[in-house]
Amino acid sequence: MYNNILVLDYNSITYTFTLTQGNYNSLNLITEIVAKFALQGIIDITIVTSAITGCMTFTRALSLDFSILSTGTINTVIGFQPTTTNTSTSGVLTAPFPLNLLGLLKLKLASFELQTQNYDSSVQSNLNILATMPIDSGPFGVVLYNNISNITSIINNKSLDGFDLQIFGDDGRLVDFNNTHWNITLILAITRVRHQDTKTSFRDLIFPINKLIDTLQTQQTQNEDIQENPQSELNDDDNLEVLFYNNRKYI
Repeated sequence: MYNNILVLDYNSITYTFTLTQGNYNSLNLITEIVAKFALQGIIDITIVTSAITGCMTFTRALSLDFSILSTGTINTVIGFQPTTTNTSTSGVLTAPFPLNLLGLLKLKLASFELQTQNYDSSVQSNLNILATMPIDSGPFGVVLYNNISNITSIINNKSLDGFDLQIFGDDGRLVDFNNTHWNITLILAITRVRHQDTKTSFRDLIFPINKLIDTLQTQQTQNEDIQENPQSELNDDDNLEVLFYNNRKYI
């Protein structure tokens, strides 16, 4: 869908005007709209663009009212809300926003297959955007983009048999190149993490186990020696025979 359709309510009759697709400035856009109006017999509406505010004003003779309906696709371009029907007051209708003939300001290279999950601020969501290319050339110029800053995107695909490429404008719609050829070069860098083989030998693994076994055997041997030669819990003073002998007393 192109942004070149203007829908007008004039004398309670709805007119749909399809403007010629192309690049416009303020003057030739007004000329195009007035010419389309004239083809339908509407010759009492004049259009001017303010040099101060940049807003367009539609004025109908005899202060008769008319409306620009919300169903037109050109509303955003000429300064109206895209989802609002705008009705004149005493035959005068001024757009609330400036005329916007800048067109697309950037191109977004996207893919359904290559999963990047990059964040797109224009839709405030994560999309598979590979790159964003600014349009720095004028109408009918050549758009050249070179990734000088070496910006890359991480692709989350675990396997890939093929992929698609799509180019969107900053309005979220697919770009119609109007039979103009284009080319692009992509670089896919595959990085793998290689785990280093262990240098630990089997002897290194069982050494702590053998050391623990030796320690346990030593403790067991010491316990057996203690059980074979128990120490008397009585001292010489508690032994009656020794006590009597030492005190030289006889019964």
